[in-house]
Amino acid sequence: ASTGKLIWKNEDADWIGSSPCFISETHSICIGMEYAGRVDQWGYTLFDADTWKVLWSMISPKYTHASPVFSKKYQSIFGWSNDGLFYRLDIHTGKILWMVSVWSEIKARPTLSEDEEYIIFWAFNGGLYVLETATGKEIFRFDTKFSLSTIASLDGDRVYFSSPDKHIYALDFKKKVLLWSFATGGRIFA
Repeated sequence: ASTGKLIWKNEDADWIGSSPCFISETHSICIGMEYAGRVDQWGYTLFDADTWKVLWSMISPKYTHASPVFSKKYQSIFGWSNDGLFYRLDIHTGKILWMVSVWSEIKARPTLSEDEEYIIFWAFNGGLYVLETATGKEIFRFDTKFSLSTIASLDGDRVYFSSPDKHIYALDFKKKVLLWSFATGGRIFA
């Protein structure tokens, strides 16, 4: 990085569908890859960060536009594709440990709670979802009027997010209650 010299490159995919997730524990990088031009497949691929060797690939039926996130506690990658499925993948094998359907596209990176017991994400159906990280069981869902593609901010059990419905929200996801909402007067897409 200090010289800007190319160290490795990989030209397997037609394009990259997500931002990378670097996993220091395995010194690897997980990226949503899209191969539509050649084999009509998409999914997450885990690469060795030094050699760019493919460690595993998980193929999904639709695009993978959202960045994955890593849980050190559960040794898992969490991500989804536009098929409306949210996945938990084993970091070492890429095996699907569970998947949950939300019947909607998901475009934003999920957020892990501080203790990594919960994973929180938004879907285009306007739902904020809180799942148990270990099992994928839905703990809480909060619905807005518009599709969401923002990343949640957490402070303990509180989750903060904005919405195109012109509001900023604060929820307590463990108590499953809306704490407050603030009308901004304009749509928020960030």
